[in-house]
Amino acid sequence: MFASVAVNFIIAGTLVVAYQGGTLRHYPVAPDRSLTSAVYIEKGLPANDRQWGGSDYKQAAAVLKTLMKTDPTLLPRYHSPASGAMFARIVSPENFARFRNETFPRQTRMTEASDMLSGVGQILIVYNSAMTETRLFDSEEVELFRYILEISRDIMQLADARTGSRGAGSADDLFIDRDQMGRGLASIVSGSLRVFTEKNFFRPPELLRHADTMEMILPEIFSFLPAGTQLEINVRLQGMIKAETDPALRERLTRIAAALAKSRAG
Repeated sequence: MFASVAVNFIIAGTLVVAYQGGTLRHYPVAPDRSLTSAVYIEKGLPANDRQWGGSDYKQAAAVLKTLMKTDPTLLPRYHSPASGAMFARIVSPENFARFRNETFPRQTRMTEASDMLSGVGQILIVYNSAMTETRLFDSEEVELFRYILEISRDIMQLADARTGSRGAGSADDLFIDRDQMGRGLASIVSGSLRVFTEKNFFRPPELLRHADTMEMILPEIFSFLPAGTQLEINVRLQGMIKAETDPALRERLTRIAAALAKSRAG
């Protein structure tokens, strides 16, 4: 089972770093022609008035992929009057209850979190594929990046948890390939850092929101990363800070670097 967890880390990381490159300039945000929750549900999305699990995310990704091929502007949007409630369910922390419930065996919780990570990664690639030079989905992608990082953090912390009172031979006595999981996490973090260099695809306020996410979560997962990746992140951050011309973003990148330094010192 833990092989599948590591594989899903790698899959999600691949989706994150598969971001389209290009030389876009000042492309507009995609028009919002999104639907109501009721219409999405009729089209096959899970209901947004309940918690979602891994299977719900996989179902949602398949439906959203079909919608995207029909008309990308039909996708749920962040804070949209029509579809904001559906998008909020996609990235809702309420869904974490399924794998944070300590009454369930750790194997069950890890499987659920891994399935969610894979499903959200598939949804991210749908939004990524929907973008062209005439439509940006930067607000939605920033939210999905945040959610992927939050799930990744919980998976690593869950994998690192002690067996506790259950003892050897219990459902919590599991083999975990932390090295493989760390490499998958490294791909996700690397892709998340790359967002800061994609200024033609993300408006400045969205880059600042992404920086807030990285400042909060990166110190919490940093110790799970391979040693070489830890060094690379520090080098990349210092290079970004030095090259950044936007004072607000440079200040946020500096705060991320300071938060990492504080976490290492602690």
